[in-house]
Amino acid sequence: MAKVEDFIIKMVRDCTATKSQNNFIKGLADLETYTEENYNKTYVACNVKEREAVLTHFENLEESHYLIRKLKQKILGDNFFHMFKSYTVTGYCTSELGATKGLSYDYLPSTFEACITIGDKQKSWATK
Repeated sequence: MAKVEDFIIKMVRDCTATKSQNNFIKGLADLETYTEENYNKTYVACNVKEREAVLTHFENLEESHYLIRKLKQKILGDNFFHMFKSYTVTGYCTSELGATKGLSYDYLPSTFEACITIGDKQKSWATK
């Protein structure tokens, strides 16, 4: 397993400003409340389709206008869903599982090539 949940906890605890930490904790509570009110079970107990619906709901709550979103971020701290999504992707892509199974990983590259074309149906590179 990628252990993304451990990465998210560490990032929120150690690398996130207090305002944003509070937003994240409140966002998790809101996610659980929404899930229980709409599906009568916890988020973890939901199936994949239900989880996707819950996450889509929270993604749709995000402010769509770039300047308003940036202003809110500056004043109120980072948005829960943005942090959740960002930390999930970063945690997966930097894990061994993500780098070796989800992305193409060249353990010992023979030469440095700054720009490499990706072939048809090839995964993105795990390293830049």
